[in-house]
Amino acid sequence: MTEPLTCIGIVWDLLKTPYSYFRTSHVTARRASGIDQSPVIPYSEPVSISTEQTFQTDTIDINALEAILVRMTESVAFKDARA
Repeated sequence: MTEPLTCIGIVWDLLKTPYSYFRTSHVTARRASGIDQSPVIPYSEPVSISTEQTFQTDTIDINALEAILVRMTESVAFKDARA
């Protein structure tokens, strides 16, 4: 296991290292910093259709799970038919 002070030294060394050392392109470095001048595309065709269900508690009730799965499947099929 690495000692805490050694980890601090590694982080400090990385902070002192110039960007050019990591061979990151100018565009990639700007995007990593949240800078992106490309135009925003307001709409694109969906690449997938999904649905989800979050349970308040874990369950092994097969009948309830089956009913939820059928409802979710129908929901996805309906979304697909509209697309």
